[in-house]
Amino acid sequence: MDLFGDESGTLRSVLNGRDEICVVAVVGGDRMDCIRCPKKAVRRVRDVTEARWSDLMDDQKRRVLDCMEAEDLQFGVCRITTDALHNLSHSYKLHQDRLSPAWDLVLKGDAYAELVAAIDSGAQRSRFRFDMVSDRSNAESIVEIVESGTEVDADWGNSRQIKGIQAADCLAGATADHVRHGEDWIDRISTDRIVDRTDAALERLEMALESTDSGP
Repeated sequence: MDLFGDESGTLRSVLNGRDEICVVAVVGGDRMDCIRCPKKAVRRVRDVTEARWSDLMDDQKRRVLDCMEAEDLQFGVCRITTDALHNLSHSYKLHQDRLSPAWDLVLKGDAYAELVAAIDSGAQRSRFRFDMVSDRSNAESIVEIVESGTEVDADWGNSRQIKGIQAADCLAGATADHVRHGEDWIDRISTDRIVDRTDAALERLEMALESTDSGP
């Protein structure tokens, strides 16, 4: 099984009040099925080389989601809001940037691990790849978190090189838009096909916060 991950928004943007929600999403299935839908969304569209949700027109958004619904794919999301973060025990530690660990990496890694574990068929060793635009050390930290909590081989890249990541980008964007703009894009995918592991990811983050010392 191939699994692909991406996010819409970031933990830091939610904590700083620049965004209402951060969504971490994973799409799993046959590699070609994951790739096919983003390619359909942008076919015959000049100057659009990849299916990035924020760049798609409404008809392209409908096309990619309808295609994903029709394919034999599995979907998973974690929806992290400001209220959810502030309700965590010791949530003040999230704002202490001088402290280790980098909480945005911890949360993303935990969210990916929860989603991958929920979606992975387990029939054979799966491969998980996620979008990473930051530095190599950050990517390796997320790989370590995911591989320590699952039975998959994890790696990173960018959505242009790894086409399946575009499907995860669209799932994350469609999910986040419901909160940001009241749009119902995600309703084009059957709810019984989407696993939500938000609570589990937040519980893992809360345990990490409780066990981490505060102060310089």
